Amino acid sequence: MPRIPPHSYEQAQKILETVVLERSCALPSIESIEKVARTIHKLWELRDHASPYELVPKSAALRKCNSKLGVIDHPVPQTHLAKKLLTIPEEDHRIPYISNLLHHFAFYCLISPEEKERLVQAGIDKKMPTSWNEIDRYARYSEVGICMGEEKRFNKKELRDLLSKPPSIFYVYRLRTPTDKVFYIGKGEKFRALSHEKELYKRSFRTYTNWKKLNKIAQIVHAGNEVVYEIESWHTDEAQAFFREDELIIMAEINNLRILCNSNGRRWAGKPSKKLYELRQRQGLET
Repeated sequence: MPRIPPHSYEQAQKILETVVLERSCALPSIESIEKVARTIHKLWELRDHASPYELVPKSAALRKCNSKLGVIDHPVPQTHLAKKLLTIPEEDHRIPYISNLLHHFAFYCLISPEEKERLVQAGIDKKMPTSWNEIDRYARYSEVGICMGEEKRFNKKELRDLLSKPPSIFYVYRLRTPTDKVFYIGKGEKFRALSHEKELYKRSFRTYTNWKKLNKIAQIVHAGNEVVYEIESWHTDEAQAFFREDELIIMAEINNLRILCNSNGRRWAGKPSKKLYELRQRQGLET
């Protein structure tokens, strides 16, 4: 579950006060939408930044060219979020609910000028795609091929090299089979993404061991193959990383409830597979 910092409730309270003042029975006016958007930007998006360009997630293209000419872009346009806040029912005027919406959608990134032009050409520079599921914060970026993580897949050695000098503190990752099927989604920092395979060779296992995940990894390794790693997105804020992880898991479950090894409460069920046992035997961990 995403971890919402308690101090965020204070900012959410002030934003809700602005929403209530600007709210009317009719459709929100342009002036009201813009005022709420400015309030969100000032009180929420800039709360931990000395400047608008400090500690901001950057697209892969912008990081690759090492350019300082990044363009500020809101993955969920400010006016879209402001309009949503102005039209939610009064019974949803609850601080935890408002804080949750802000954590999901009130943030901005730096992308390249060429990527910004792609959004303009696609007609989604100031609005969400018509097919948006109201979950995926990066839906606009997916439409035009903007990557907020890494554009390539990695083997274990390549990922270790990348994580030795990461472009940001936190990241959200996917574990894939050699046939490119996603079987696990996680949030991490440092070498967290590489820790799962190490679990195969632990001296002992906890009561709450994710056997479904370990058996899947054992199946891959036992066949002489490697887990394929994907960095889906980089994050400067841990709460944002948790929320992105949650979004990806929800979307994967919508498409196929059984696809992930971390998709439901039954992940603790089961026992070590024969392939996992044989791998441990080779390392002298089982008799």
